[in-house]
Amino acid sequence: MDNYYEYLEIDMNASQDDISSAIESRQSQENAEQAKLREIKSILLNETAKKIYDEKLIHSILNKGKQRQSISLDNAKSIFNLDNSAIHDKYIWLATALFVFGIISGLVFSLTVNYTINVLVMIAIVILFYMDWKLLEAHGKATFSKWWMLFSPVYIAKRCKALGKGKKLLAVWLAIWVLCAAGNFIFNSGTALLEQSACGVVTDIYRNQLHQYSKTCKNVTITHSQGRQHYGFAELNDGSTTDISVNETPNGQIYVRLE
Repeated sequence: MDNYYEYLEIDMNASQDDISSAIESRQSQENAEQAKLREIKSILLNETAKKIYDEKLIHSILNKGKQRQSISLDNAKSIFNLDNSAIHDKYIWLATALFVFGIISGLVFSLTVNYTINVLVMIAIVILFYMDWKLLEAHGKATFSKWWMLFSPVYIAKRCKALGKGKKLLAVWLAIWVLCAAGNFIFNSGTALLEQSACGVVTDIYRNQLHQYSKTCKNVTITHSQGRQHYGFAELNDGSTTDISVNETPNGQIYVRLE
């Protein structure tokens, strides 16, 4: 159904004068569409005809929205195609994708946001493992306790043993765990060095810029990072703390600012 309001570049709340002005403007621009403009004029400038047209237009817009929603749901079902009439690995692969997403989120979001995301991810992974275990149970292959789903590598290993296949899945999960552990070790090592360097800079700021010679930094804690920009707090020798930001430059130097 044609939307005459869009054609005239006005909204449905336009007054009769606004409609007339829009039609006149179109008539002066598009002589080739005079028949369509006459039809619009006969409908929108007639109160009864306009009311009927508005109701049909709203109904048409709502139906299009429902059709798009239905298509989206059908597309999602066709993408995952979760047919449980036979054993498949799709629940496990979905859990794997979520696990990788949880790891990546730690590199992008702040500590608080990342904590929330990872809690949701772990809940979703447990749910997917449970759905996979129920699938195995339905086909008589759940030869191990469902509670192993709380320990993902063990669950994958026992699943592979029960099915006599799927070692590729186990290899992927073990590789992810190893990479995650190595990444955490490297990150924590780098963070520890950054915190140590930043603590020295904080002491220099108090002594050389603020001339507060009695204050020194005991410890710096980085709470979250955004790329090369880090945020945290410094603990001073008098027991107080101050918020700081640390910026790493490409040449390896750091700039510390007291917040």
